[in-house]
Amino acid sequence: MQRDDHGLWVKNAVYPYLGGSISASAAQALAYALEIGAVDTADARQWADSQIATTATPSDTLLALATERSLPDTVSMLHELGKDAAGREVGRLVYKWMIVAIRKGALSHERAAEAIVRLARESSAPSPDAEAQSWHFDDAFYLARHEMYGTVADVSAEVEDHLQRLAT
Repeated sequence: MQRDDHGLWVKNAVYPYLGGSISASAAQALAYALEIGAVDTADARQWADSQIATTATPSDTLLALATERSLPDTVSMLHELGKDAAGREVGRLVYKWMIVAIRKGALSHERAAEAIVRLARESSAPSPDAEAQSWHFDDAFYLARHEMYGTVADVSAEVEDHLQRLAT
């Protein structure tokens, strides 16, 4: 376990560390991250393996997740494990994953903006400030492409700034 250049805990310098015990928030955040393309099913299997290794009696769902390769089934299992998640914590974890995925080139800024809005709509924004500011991204890229609001580069920078400021 180590911290990246931005102070985020990362495992194998790839994605934020979710902790040693099974957390509903971690599972729910991983489901969101899969749905938006910030991580892939291999990351979910790796997370499940680490949870199994630290759990005395892992659930059947967690055991199945460790070998699942289907994206829809993986997301479904993670949502089941995350059913009691705390929305704000889920949002913080997803924001951290989006930052990492954008820097790796695995997630576009526009896709991240869509996810920011979705998290706010589903009451999973990392804070009240994040929720209030998220609506700005609802149509920001559309307006930038049509030269009605800044440039795409400006909006991309705003997305990164929003994620970085509010992920903690």
